[in-house]
Amino acid sequence: MLIDYFRTMALLKAKNLVRFWGDEKVVDDVSFEVESRSRTAIIGATGSGKTSVLKMLGGHLQPDGGNVYLDAVRVPGPDEVLIPGHKKIGYLSQHFELRNNYRVHEVISRVAQIEPAEVATIVELCKVAHLQHRWTDELSGGERQRIALARILVSAPKLLLLDEPFSNLDAAHKKMMQEVLNDLALQTHLTFIVVSHDPVDVFGWAQKVLVMQSGRLLQQGSPLSIYNQPKNEYVAALTGHYNFIDAGHPLHSEMYAAIGQAAFFLRPQHITLSAAGETSITAVVQAISFVGSHYIIYLTLGQHSLTAYSFTAPFAVGEALSINVNWLSA
Repeated sequence: MLIDYFRTMALLKAKNLVRFWGDEKVVDDVSFEVESRSRTAIIGATGSGKTSVLKMLGGHLQPDGGNVYLDAVRVPGPDEVLIPGHKKIGYLSQHFELRNNYRVHEVISRVAQIEPAEVATIVELCKVAHLQHRWTDELSGGERQRIALARILVSAPKLLLLDEPFSNLDAAHKKMMQEVLNDLALQTHLTFIVVSHDPVDVFGWAQKVLVMQSGRLLQQGSPLSIYNQPKNEYVAALTGHYNFIDAGHPLHSEMYAAIGQAAFFLRPQHITLSAAGETSITAVVQAISFVGSHYIIYLTLGQHSLTAYSFTAPFAVGEALSINVNWLSA
């Protein structure tokens, strides 16, 4: 069931955002737009500026340059208002706080701006209905996070910002938080922006991905385009294993004919391994690493290295194998 109060035409625009810490420019001329009812992820290595951008979007960090607009109205920074933040932008920090000595239902109901039936729906979506009568100091970290999220949602935001929502969770609570965000995306009309240092946590959920490095926005696009067509080696490495194919690589001529680029990044799953002699390109297995869902096969082609994946790994170190490339353009 869709929740009516989340129906919104909110549109966020970030224009030429700049932020300094001392003499260091940690956000450097960042601009982008977020469509209403969309799911956006901002990824990047630690120190890339993604959290600073998120705080500026929510009105929790004053830009040194540029502006943020929600519904074409400028979002003021914390230096311009008595209480930092924006009433229509929910912000879940990594360092969220819940008051102790309160029951969970009290924490949520105190800030509710929606009808009781809608509060009950939010509580169910956040998977905290069974915790309603618990004290806040009796909760696990994952439970506290989902209650903090429910508390934000019942205040009826148009836009939800989440800073590294998966980083401090064990596997079980991470899976539960991912399910919560999936359910919210399907059953509400919220607009989401999530910051993550690990693309694996957001690629299956986000509709658009922004990649940041050293304060700059390097690339933006769909998860598939970011993964299959990384702009540079930083983006390629951030988003998974890769092979760099340049003019001196044995695979270059075959790939150049297909895509017409002088140099490019080839993902391991685009490489098929078979018995030697089946293709004209042969590589030798140097090492095999089991990582749970598949094997990583490390190979050499003369002086060049190559990485491939296999789900069965019927190969041995030192074995010669034929290489075939199955290029998937994004």
